[in-house]
Amino acid sequence: MVSINVNLNFWFQGKKISVEMKKNSYMLQDIKYSFSELIKLIKNDSDPVVAFYGGEPLLRVDVVKKLLDKLPASRFVINTNGWFIRDLGEHVNRFDSILLSIDGRRHVTDYYRGEGCYDKVLSALDYLREMHYSNEVIARMTVSCRTNIYKDVTHLLRFFPMVHWQLDAVWSNLWSFEKFKEWAEV
Repeated sequence: MVSINVNLNFWFQGKKISVEMKKNSYMLQDIKYSFSELIKLIKNDSDPVVAFYGGEPLLRVDVVKKLLDKLPASRFVINTNGWFIRDLGEHVNRFDSILLSIDGRRHVTDYYRGEGCYDKVLSALDYLREMHYSNEVIARMTVSCRTNIYKDVTHLLRFFPMVHWQLDAVWSNLWSFEKFKEWAEV
């Protein structure tokens, strides 16, 4: 197990919880179904798209590479924090879309995702340029109470051609409804 010294902030029942992310520690070690079952399922789809997301898929870059090599998908998509994107090597160019998790300006991103995450995402973006990646690159932003939509989205548009954002207001105890209404009116 390799520590990457990233602390992610989550909220549970109104309390901030920090979790250190370690390579190979938050992913299933083994897929619970056979590749042949997965291939059969994908072959039944006339236009199959395989998306890697949830947690951090590149904690198991070996599995991601194997799936990219074996699955008969029309398109591949990944949502990643970018920490291990260099481990993909040439496989990075197999993706039709790459969403990099970044929440806006440095202080906002690092507050929610851990110190240094902002720089790591921009480093991943630089790596995609180095690899001559020419498909979609999207900033994947979670909007929370420290977010200024205008400032954070326009900031990200300096680096990314597209920003996809979602509100962290419904499924998190971070905001009370009253605080969310106040934020929305600003």
